[in-house]
Amino acid sequence: MIILPSTPGPVETRFSLVSAANDLNAAFGGPTQRLGRRGSRWSCDVKMPPMVGEDARLWLSRLVRGEANVVAMAIVETGLPAQGPAGNDIRVDGAGQLGSTLAIKGVTPSYQIVEGKWLSVAFDGRAYLYMVTEDVTADAAGEAAVKIAPMLRASPPDNAVVSLNSPVISGFVTPAGIGWSIDTANHYGLEFTIQEVA
Repeated sequence: MIILPSTPGPVETRFSLVSAANDLNAAFGGPTQRLGRRGSRWSCDVKMPPMVGEDARLWLSRLVRGEANVVAMAIVETGLPAQGPAGNDIRVDGAGQLGSTLAIKGVTPSYQIVEGKWLSVAFDGRAYLYMVTEDVTADAAGEAAVKIAPMLRASPPDNAVVSLNSPVISGFVTPAGIGWSIDTANHYGLEFTIQEVA
């Protein structure tokens, strides 16, 4: 997995859900049913600020390497309650989990995980990104059952690393390959999309 630089950060990110849901339309005018299916994932369009020198070189090198490798980029979150770090070693609590709830452990006791917050779960060389869909507070043992969307795409192993403090999106740069511009002041212009692989 290729880790993209953390600075300079993007000037704009646009997230979208790539849905695996299907609509089932009635043959004779009945109601449409939406069938939720496992496999929905995130895509993120990224616009970088004008860059020069080493900043541009590092970004371009790592994105070019991403032609055939998964890349990972940190997500900057704003508007969260001021309550300190979520915990130093947050992990998946139990194997075999599927669906829209993720049991985790190692959270700071009484820490509130708020609706709309991102978290990522890392295993097998990639990170899976999810959004918290309901407020939940960790208990005195640092455990919590977190409602997430989309539903788990792969069952994480027990003790897989959960990133609440620094979630990431990982996937392929799409479309394959990367392009950039250089203006007369030698500023590099760069836009790209990361879409989760699985």
